[in-house]
Amino acid sequence: MEEKEALEALGVEVEVVPGVTAAFALAARAGLSLTAPGVAQAVAFTRLGVRTPVPEGQDPKSLARKGLTLAVYLSGMHPRRLSRELLEAGLPGDTPVLYGHKVAQPGEEVGLTDLKGLAHLPARDTTVYLVGEALRAKGVRSLLYDPSFKHRYRR
Repeated sequence: MEEKEALEALGVEVEVVPGVTAAFALAARAGLSLTAPGVAQAVAFTRLGVRTPVPEGQDPKSLARKGLTLAVYLSGMHPRRLSRELLEAGLPGDTPVLYGHKVAQPGEEVGLTDLKGLAHLPARDTTVYLVGEALRAKGVRSLLYDPSFKHRYRR
């Protein structure tokens, strides 16, 4: 919105083209889901407070909990700090972390590690992190697609 408002204030006509956020692009690129039935049903978008503070309770450490996938933006220069804060919040060291540098751009790099390994990743701008158990939930199926599950389209 800031960029749009600044351009409009200068009299520049702006068209907003819907796109896919880096977190969704990263999950899709890796073929992983951000949610999994019985494992994680919520996603929170957050960032570390570095030069710009994050409102109380909205930082990764405050949001970290079982059953929630974190999408962490604008924190690529601080993988050690992010790892430390999430471990201090009580997430296990083997919690999966999917990282994407320059997702869907030339030079893209996508990889999977865990919270302990996160601390050893290089500090790089334009990196987004996804953190949570849903990233390793293989074979977990939604009742929605179970043939015995009845809903308004399948009676």
